[in-house]
This record gives sequence, C-alpha cells and structure tokens, in this order.
Amino acid sequence: MTVVRAAALSALTLACAPFAPSIAGCAPEPREPVMVIGHRGAPLVAIENSIESFRAAKAQGADGVELDVALTADGVDVVMHDELLDRTTTCTGAVRDRTVEGLGGCRLKNGEPVRTLEAVLAEIGPEFRLIFVELKVFDGRAVAQADDVVAQVLRSGHAAKVVASSYDATANIRLAARQSEGIIAGWDATTNEALSRATEHGARWALMPFRALGGREGDLARGTGKELAVYVVASAADFAWAYDAGVRVMMTDTVPLLRAVVAGD
Repeated sequence: MTVVRAAALSALTLACAPFAPSIAGCAPEPREPVMVIGHRGAPLVAIENSIESFRAAKAQGADGVELDVALTADGVDVVMHDELLDRTTTCTGAVRDRTVEGLGGCRLKNGEPVRTLEAVLAEIGPEFRLIFVELKVFDGRAVAQADDVVAQVLRSGHAAKVVASSYDATANIRLAARQSEGIIAGWDATTNEALSRATEHGARWALMPFRALGGREGDLARGTGKELAVYVVASAADFAWAYDAGVRVMMTDTVPLLRAVVAGD
C-alpha cells in the first residue's frame, strides 16, 4: 500500500468518527461507483488549465477534468480561469482586452500557448469520460460567450462528454436553451439552489460546492432526471459527506487521495 493511500484510509477512519456507522459515505469502499474529476486538471503538480495538468490528472487516475474559459476581445473562448493573465501566464492585463491573435505571444508559465477551448478539447477529449467547462463571464457578453462555447464544443466532436455551465444565470439559461443542438448544459451555483434552477430551466446537470450539501441532493437530482457534481472535495471527510448526500461525481485538486478513498486500498 502506498503512503498516500495509507494516509487516505487513515483520514477516512478519522473522518467517519463523528458520523453514525450506518452512513454510506463512511464505508471505506463505496457501494456505487464514483467519478473523480480533476479540478483544473492536477493543479498541485502542473500549471492549472494546461494540457500538462490535464494529462497529469489522467495519469493520477481521473475519470474527467474541469476547466475554465474566458472570452477574448474578438469573442473567442480560451482556456483560462482568471479575468487577468498575470497569475498563470507570461503576459499581463485582461483576457478580454486581447484578441486570440494578440494572445499568441503569451505563454502559460509552463511554456504552453494559451489555447482555445476547441484546441484543448481536440487534445484531451479522447482521454476522458467527462469534461466540465466553466464559463467565466467577466463582462456583459454572457450570451455571446455561451454561443461561442456551444460552437466550439460542437466543432470538437466531443459534445457528448462535455458539460458547460457558469455562475452567470444568463449564460446558463442560454446554454440550457441550446441543448437540443447536442450540447449538455449545467447550472452552477454556490448553494443547493443549483438543483432547482437546473430543473426550472431544463439543464441536465447541477453543480455546487460540496459544503452546500444538506441532505440527499444527489439522489434527488437523479430522481428528477438530473446529475449532480460537487467541488472541491479535498479530504476523506469531504468525500464521506458528499457520498452520503448521494453524490457520485466529485471534483478535486488531489486526484490520488480521492482515488485511494474510492478504491479503499
């Protein structure tokens, strides 16, 4: 048994102490499969939202990844979490102030270029079962951004495994309205309101922080034909809480830890 797996199981034992023994989430080996999603890839070992990071997550055992997109001056979604380029690239200033061509001289801090969503999906699409795309809406172009994400996802040929969502309600409504074209929409919120809003607008997925869970939201979601994903699960205790709420898709920065808890070895 590896050190990280041993630590994970030890943590799980401690995490379950406050709970009743009957709680499913405290079982070392879950009764149902859990999909482990690398949040921005594997950001603890590679620069977030890079191909290197996504492939590191795959090597760690991730079933899928989550990534973020921001809109350029000429209306193209590139894979980037922040409004500003400063933290993760060699450039400075806002993404929205540069065109795609203008980003050509920028590099992620691992040397990779800043890529469009379509380019990233072409690279990693075949490698994962599920890819979550989070729209970061930093200005008033929510509809335009949602439309561009739909176009890039459809062109990629991987629409069947991509879930697009945002904290921006306008973007979510637009994504949900275009599901008939072959894309999968989610509704992301910081509370469990995500589930009711997804139901209201017909989005197929709800996304929320695991700390917003208060009951059996995962089971409720499936009972209404939805799927639920939570973030960011960082410990065995987090896993136990989410699993007991019926969640079977969990995003994490620490794929090896969560994979060890899921495997129970």
